[in-house]
Amino acid sequence: MKIHYRLLGILFILLLSGCVNQQVPTQVQHTTNNPTPLEVLKEHPNADIFLFKGVVYRNAEDIDWVKKLDLKQGEQLGEITAVYKDNVEFKQWMATKLPVGTKLYKTDTAKGPFILVQTDTELVPYLGVVEG
Repeated sequence: MKIHYRLLGILFILLLSGCVNQQVPTQVQHTTNNPTPLEVLKEHPNADIFLFKGVVYRNAEDIDWVKKLDLKQGEQLGEITAVYKDNVEFKQWMATKLPVGTKLYKTDTAKGPFILVQTDTELVPYLGVVEG
């Protein structure tokens, strides 16, 4: 009978010692993997996109729910500095269709990843391609 209690005691100690070193996360970490410009272009070779602060923005002027938004021009963020060519690294401020010098504006009226682009005739909404 004493052997059974000793055996149970040893098993209990082993069980507790196995739990001591386990770390319990205090916060759930959530990571996102936003698509890169080249991933977007692989799926949509003719996509009208640009890169700003690591996020790909895609022309959203033909999306019905975006058309219903009242987007107002905010402060200027910058402008397109290069047009993407195959086999070149896609960099910040680079676009596939927008010409160099195109001005980009934030919008103060919409929640979400929107940037307004000033073309020759209008402000065009671009929507950030984000996962999360």
